[in-house]
Amino acid sequence: MNYGLQVYPQDFEEILSELIVQRWSGFEYVSFEKEFPSKRWDLEFHVSQQDAIRKCEKESSGDLQLGYLPTKFTGRTMSQALSNPALIKMINGAIDVGAMVEARETKLEQEAIKNNLNNNIMNQDNREALTKKVFFTGFEGMDEKFNEAANLAESRKSNTFSIEWKDQKGNDTVEAKLNFRKPDELDYTFFNSYNMTIKDANGKITGKQNFKIDNKSYRDADGNFLNKHPNITQKEAYNLMKGRAVHKDVTDGVVNDVTQFQKAWVQLNFREADAKGNFKKDEITDFNLADHLNKLPIKELLNEQYKASLIESIEKGNRQLVTFVNGETESKGYIEANPKFDTINLYDESMQRLSTSQNNDVQVSQAEGQNIFERKMDDAAQSESSSKNESVNKEQTPDGNSNRKSENSQDSKQQSEPVNAEVGKRIITAAHNKAKQNTAGSPGAKQDQKAPRAKKGMSR
Repeated sequence: MNYGLQVYPQDFEEILSELIVQRWSGFEYVSFEKEFPSKRWDLEFHVSQQDAIRKCEKESSGDLQLGYLPTKFTGRTMSQALSNPALIKMINGAIDVGAMVEARETKLEQEAIKNNLNNNIMNQDNREALTKKVFFTGFEGMDEKFNEAANLAESRKSNTFSIEWKDQKGNDTVEAKLNFRKPDELDYTFFNSYNMTIKDANGKITGKQNFKIDNKSYRDADGNFLNKHPNITQKEAYNLMKGRAVHKDVTDGVVNDVTQFQKAWVQLNFREADAKGNFKKDEITDFNLADHLNKLPIKELLNEQYKASLIESIEKGNRQLVTFVNGETESKGYIEANPKFDTINLYDESMQRLSTSQNNDVQVSQAEGQNIFERKMDDAAQSESSSKNESVNKEQTPDGNSNRKSENSQDSKQQSEPVNAEVGKRIITAAHNKAKQNTAGSPGAKQDQKAPRAKKGMSR
């Protein structure tokens, strides 16, 4: 398969850095034009594979062909090439990243085949099911470690074993221990749980939590399998441990022997822990993210595609970069969902919270939403309508209840502090002033805020 991504040698590290930043921000795939080497601003990032496929199918025509790659796998391939130049492949003076990705993929497939040939500890179906579950829980590239640990457990006649995983997310080092067990009464091994630990830049532990794995297969009343995934992925686990919320399928009782599901926002309750020190989870069902977003003057909301991607990323627990609009002025900032307090947390570009506070918790209430920014949103929408060919700047960078169902039913919802229209305006004005101060005296600052430049023939 020809993946097609090419970059010039002088752009290699800049594009690698962009891949890393976008992956932290929750974008799992990158699309690009296949015929020519890409610059950083030529790349477009997508939350899901389906989004990337739709982009390529919609805009590919004639000589203009688009391709896509997984952000994380591509970034790791390029990172390996920095330390091992022998992995670099060239084509017409450009680095053929697509060919490098294909070569690494082939190598890993060959290693997997070799490992499977040496598999003597459990039936093949069990092994494939486990490695697939590990992968879809967000722990990639673990097949070799899994095989080694499982083989060792078999040689020691042990029913339990574990494997270690480690990743870097911004200044945080994230470690996980994946736990496997074969019950005495069954000839089948299960992925039961994983323990996650977060350490700061100084190596100090800032969080620990055990996440259980649900190994059940759910069916509807007719016996058909339900596509429900209540397990917390490693990326969602990290976001939860950083205090953010994720939107998940959660069980909602059993009716006529059929498990019922509903969507809920899940947040860790840092005030309540079990006997093992694991924080309990709150489930909030009455928080409407779209309604809260519509009350804020966010430029990305004016484009339905960008809005959908923004919502999907926030639902995974990500803190998302957005563009605040204040009349003719724009400034960058970050937002994240906080369903427990029925609000969206706002930050300026320096990660300083933008709201009145109570005990250092940002609580922007529903009262803020009396169309505080309605006029500015209308102005921005009219401006967008009059220039349909202009792209919305959607560059993303990282960071991480009346109907609430909680494991601690006594935990009451804290009331939000009302914010009136004038205070709301001052919040955003403060963000704009902060952005101006940060860009003062920086020759490249204004250029960085321009919309990405598109190649001829491509729609951005």
